Amino acid sequence: MRVTPFQARLQRGFSLVEVLLSLTILLIGFLAVVGLFSRNLTLVRRSAELTEASEIGRQTLDAMERYRDTIPAPPAIFSPTTPTTP
Repeated sequence: MRVTPFQARLQRGFSLVEVLLSLTILLIGFLAVVGLFSRNLTLVRRSAELTEASEIGRQTLDAMERYRDTIPAPPAIFSPTTPTTP
């Protein structure tokens, strides 16, 4: 029985260089994906911080608006009609 070059290649398997090259390509792809996940986690954390800061600011403004009538007026010394120069 005659063996074609393709069949002979299938029977021999892969060379060490081919295996190392394919593992290197897979490793580069894996590291790229890990880098994307790392960057994504950083962006998610930053987004959560900005959302929390925005919520605190909104709550503070709501409280200031709700209690603005209960805040006493500033003393006359800080009145814009009082001259500040001697």
